[in-house]
Amino acid sequence: MTMKFTRTGKAYQLVIRDGNDLQDALSLDEALWVAMSAPVKAYTCDPKFLDFVDTFKDGHLTSSEVKDAIRWLLDVYPKKELITDHFSGTLQLSDINVASANGKAIEHSAQYILKDLDAPSKSEIDLATVRKFQSILTSRPLNGDGVISQTAATVVKDAALAPLMGQLVVDAVAATGGTKDLDGTMGITLDQFKAFWGAVPEYLAWLDTAVLPEGEKSTALLPFGYDTPALMGLLDANAALVDEFFKLTDLQTFDQRLTGQTLEIDGRPGVVDPGKWPGLESHLKTMPLVQPRPDGKIPLDNPDYINPLYRAWFRDLTVKLLRTVLGEVSELDRDGWAKVKAVFGEYRAYLAAKKGAICEKVDVAHLRDYAAHQELPGLAADLAERDLKVADILKEAAQVEQLLLYLQWLLRLCNNFFSFPDLYDPKVPTLFERGKIVI
Repeated sequence: MTMKFTRTGKAYQLVIRDGNDLQDALSLDEALWVAMSAPVKAYTCDPKFLDFVDTFKDGHLTSSEVKDAIRWLLDVYPKKELITDHFSGTLQLSDINVASANGKAIEHSAQYILKDLDAPSKSEIDLATVRKFQSILTSRPLNGDGVISQTAATVVKDAALAPLMGQLVVDAVAATGGTKDLDGTMGITLDQFKAFWGAVPEYLAWLDTAVLPEGEKSTALLPFGYDTPALMGLLDANAALVDEFFKLTDLQTFDQRLTGQTLEIDGRPGVVDPGKWPGLESHLKTMPLVQPRPDGKIPLDNPDYINPLYRAWFRDLTVKLLRTVLGEVSELDRDGWAKVKAVFGEYRAYLAAKKGAICEKVDVAHLRDYAAHQELPGLAADLAERDLKVADILKEAAQVEQLLLYLQWLLRLCNNFFSFPDLYDPKVPTLFERGKIVI
């Protein structure tokens, strides 16, 4: 090994002219390096090249990463004398070391690219050709990103099911959140497909539990038939206010000092300060549904007792639910209220036991259509498998790109890392040069 050094500035620096010098540089004591680490953003060259060298993906190039880059290049491209800063940009496939595992993969990928693009020459390749291939491949329905998009659904093996698969992708995105495809649209991964597909039968079975038997108008689960959800929603809208009424009644019975006083919803005696009047609606919101009464009952036929803010709701509750459950009563007491709430006990338990909840946002008709086509999982798996093959092709194409970029830039990088000859040469810009200074 013969290393050549030259005096640059006030120090001796290693001369790196070709691949042989790169080989020697691997043995150079790092104490003689000009730089040991540098931020990626410091260099003005192809950003993809820097990304390849930055294997730690931390935004910094280190001496170990630069050494690894040199070893990789010399492994796949052993013709050291051809590694210079005058690289033509064209890689001869015959110069690749096919005895190396990486080299063999690079040659295979280069041949695949040239054949796919029907290039006039099958013995050489350049960076523009590789990137054209990558651009074409990533714009295809199956682009190697691991995402099944609506576009990918158009190339499903059973063409007759392509529209259904496309709709499933839309619904699965709504259910799972989806994953962005390279084309910018939302799609799903195979895992997201499986999560959605597994939830479909669970959700449909849960829904079917709440179906009235033929000829029946109600069941224990659906005490008001298919009106049960709406009536429970009506109840729940302000049920807490009715609960509060009974609590305030208990409070007033317990604390005789509050008897006859107007209470706010939190049990405090109401005090109106004209100077701090919050407005009618705001004031009513601080008041209970009904002021506590000695008999602990809420009149159903006298709206004057009801907070004006909730009169319309209480009237609907009385007509549609209270008298349906309790009969033609004129007052609502604690026991009656408990009975009304208990009517929905089984339905609440049903809701709490919901299965496949991610399917809630999806049209039930769509779900039943999917369930009727049990071949869909196999078709989705096939799409994912074909997409994975594209990913492998892109990965190998990236190695061809890496070799071309290393041949173009690695020697120059080393002359801006191991040593800085360009820094003292006014005719050659450095890779870390920025702008101009006028003196």
